[in-house]
Amino acid sequence: MTVNTLYLLYYPGRGGTEEYVYSLATSLPGDFRPLLAYGRPGPLVERWRRVGLEAFHVPMRHPLDPVAVYRLARLMVREGVHVTHSNFLRENYLGALASRLAGVPVVVNTVHMLQPPPPPVALANRVMSHLWDGVIAVSEAVRRQVLAQGLPAKKVRVILNGVRLERFDVADSRQQAREGFGFGADDLVIGSVGRLAPEKGFDVLLEAVAVAASRLNRRLRVLIAGDGPCRAQLEAQAHRLQLGPRVLFVGHYQDVPRALAALDLFVLPSRHEACSLALLEALAAGVPVIASRTGGNTEIIGESDAALLVPPGRAGELADAICLLATDGELRRRLGRLGRERAAHFSLERMVRETAQLYLEILERKGGHTQRGGAPLRA
Repeated sequence: MTVNTLYLLYYPGRGGTEEYVYSLATSLPGDFRPLLAYGRPGPLVERWRRVGLEAFHVPMRHPLDPVAVYRLARLMVREGVHVTHSNFLRENYLGALASRLAGVPVVVNTVHMLQPPPPPVALANRVMSHLWDGVIAVSEAVRRQVLAQGLPAKKVRVILNGVRLERFDVADSRQQAREGFGFGADDLVIGSVGRLAPEKGFDVLLEAVAVAASRLNRRLRVLIAGDGPCRAQLEAQAHRLQLGPRVLFVGHYQDVPRALAALDLFVLPSRHEACSLALLEALAAGVPVIASRTGGNTEIIGESDAALLVPPGRAGELADAICLLATDGELRRRLGRLGRERAAHFSLERMVRETAQLYLEILERKGGHTQRGGAPLRA
């Protein structure tokens, strides 16, 4: 039996959640048929269709948009959908309502954020949770937050994020990558990847680099790959700290492995983090890592000593860690080796397997359930 699985994204952009959906959908076993419903056109739609997958435009004006519920339900019936999987509040609500209207047996959503929602949203989530069959938390920290909202524990499952490990075997491309960005052989290149938003802490990174640059007798360069609402503010900060020529903002950069290959150090300065794909990618690439000791970061590193962890928001302590690694080549090599070993626990294959198993477990629990217009389901 083919399991028709509909992913919902209001805006299919270029963030970590969109990468999660794309990686999951394009790696499911052959008996799954992934589909995408989106509210606004975005760059992921083109990627999705480029690999031969179907995508459907369904305007979604707000989380309780009755027209969107009706249109999504019609789409679900027409395509014989067995599973719906959403990732943000608007789609969580619309998808659940439409799924129940259409008789879709499996309704799942993933929580990617570690910020507690406002009390009215937490209350709405508790109400809507009666329509959800499964809630995926991307880390134990997220699971604790979800349970604190009052969602039933039996519906919440931790499935840690995963990455395509083979994409990040970048050791052989280091020199070419550095030359492509204009970095010298003797430059110490510090980099980070992520959305340029307040919670990601790039302002803290720039402060720390300014402090480290004043201490070290080595030319520091900074590569920041990503875009977002804080870009202009961060560029102004770099200029104010007299880092302008040292810092390279490359915007959204599709070839993340190439960016990582150019680095001597990767820094994840987030103020809070659920389960960072960027951190997993840096570990897989064997780049020495400094990360904030917050949320899912501590779970990813665990007891492995695969990264240096510093308190979030503390530029001085981050500068200390940068200076330590800048002057200790043996420690950098050790962290790179341990990082690759740790990343092996976070493969995309493991994440896909656990997610597909959740879908099938719920289908089996509802064995024989038939949706309107669909075929009888067999797990």
